[in-house]
Amino acid sequence: MLLRTVFLLALIAVLAETIAHGAAALARASLHERALAAARAQFAAALTLAQDAVATSMQQPLASTIVLPAPSPTCAATTSTGCALTATTSLTLANVTPAAPASSGCPQTDCTVYLESNDLVREGRVSVEIATTITAPDGSTLARRAATVAMRTFRVAPYAALVGTLDATLDDVAANGTGDDGGANTSAPTLINVLYENNANPAATPLPGNVWQTQLQHPATLSSPWDH
Repeated sequence: MLLRTVFLLALIAVLAETIAHGAAALARASLHERALAAARAQFAAALTLAQDAVATSMQQPLASTIVLPAPSPTCAATTSTGCALTATTSLTLANVTPAAPASSGCPQTDCTVYLESNDLVREGRVSVEIATTITAPDGSTLARRAATVAMRTFRVAPYAALVGTLDATLDDVAANGTGDDGGANTSAPTLINVLYENNANPAATPLPGNVWQTQLQHPATLSSPWDH
């Protein structure tokens, strides 16, 4: 009888420990899932922040550099005991060197994009490295999302437009996320055309003011690491 009682107590203890471990594992899995969602949301917010910063810099007539903000760490999720997830984001200008334009044939095969270098537009490209890290209260990393995004810049509105990324998983975060077709000479061209109109004679034919600068496209062959 005593042996049976001891065995029953041992079985109950094992079951209790198993349930406790299962509950802890479920809680960790839930926390990691929340961390992944927080990383994605924080990255999308940082992308908007970066685009706004680039656009603001482009509106400064004498500005020669792009000024990016340095976001402070924020609480991405709270519980009854306080902050459960902390988000830390960094924005850095990426050093991307454009390749030289191909010598011939590119307008027909769409391997070259055309930047509008008219002084009123001065189209260019800016690449920004965005990294968001989600940490637990003990400082351990639960999730991280990082990518390099490319923006098409102008001296006129909209000043900055997202045109590409090296992370194919960002397609549903930002439109046109997998390639730079800005300035492409295709059946649906994305070229910027400058025309000078005669205000004194509205019926006069506008004069083209395009100043093209060619640049080779860079299709991404590999995606950047996704959340972990």
